[in-house]
Amino acid sequence: MGLSAKSKLLIFGGAGLAILFLVLGVIQMFRTPEPAVAAATPAAAPAVAIVAKAGRAIKVGETITGDMIVNLPFNPSLHQVVATPQEIIGKVAIRDIAANTAIAREWVDIDSNLAMRVPIGKRAVSIETNSEIAVAGLIRPGNVVDVQVVYPGMDALTSARAQGRSRSETVLQSIQVLAVGELVLGETGGSDGVAPPARTVTLALTPDEVGMLALAKNTGLILLSLRNPLDVAMADTIPFVASGGADFDPYPNFEPPAAAPARSSAPRPPARKPKPSAPKAQVELNIGGRKQTLTAESAS
Repeated sequence: MGLSAKSKLLIFGGAGLAILFLVLGVIQMFRTPEPAVAAATPAAAPAVAIVAKAGRAIKVGETITGDMIVNLPFNPSLHQVVATPQEIIGKVAIRDIAANTAIAREWVDIDSNLAMRVPIGKRAVSIETNSEIAVAGLIRPGNVVDVQVVYPGMDALTSARAQGRSRSETVLQSIQVLAVGELVLGETGGSDGVAPPARTVTLALTPDEVGMLALAKNTGLILLSLRNPLDVAMADTIPFVASGGADFDPYPNFEPPAAAPARSSAPRPPARKPKPSAPKAQVELNIGGRKQTLTAESAS
């Protein structure tokens, strides 16, 4: 049976489409691909780190605080020796640093060094304390204290209130605390920032103040009073004496020499002239041919 005209048309149409797709596939295979246009991407910005710059001139031996430095953006790949603020705050400058200068790590003392923290012209002196003497152990490095001394009189030593009275006075004011125990100025006591209990407090004193404190330690009881660091006024203090009994005398066995009698400014009276002696009576005796003369005093 022969094919109808419609069937023949469908067969020839399908064969034509197959040949067309075959030809297009061959052409696509031998066609040179066009280069892909890369999307423009912005260049990666260089990394920036915040480093420390001196906001003012820093002298050797100064402890660096936050108000001494300013943040400065730097490229860490170009300036690897410059320190960050976290690395130098609380540390001591071991050389003079000019203002507006980036601070290098080698310019500060990373390790604890008390000698570098002693201010120029001061001396570090330690005293033994307890919770009563050192404000219940609340004193920290960097605090400012006053030093009081109590001189015990005989009333305190013998409980006899009729004896010499005890006395207290303020000997030093506005003294900086350099260290408490082994905790040095600029350090924290631990992860929680609490200083461990210590029995010694180290103060920054002038040479004259060292002598005053040494004398007070040997003759009385030392007390420390904590003060606000913003309070820089020196108070006018007077000694306090225990009531009752005689006044406190630090040298009870000392007797001052008697004062010489005062000379009168009046003229001296004229010297009295001696009275003339009365004439003496003489008696001549002759005994056995021997003569002897006797002198008799006349009664006046």
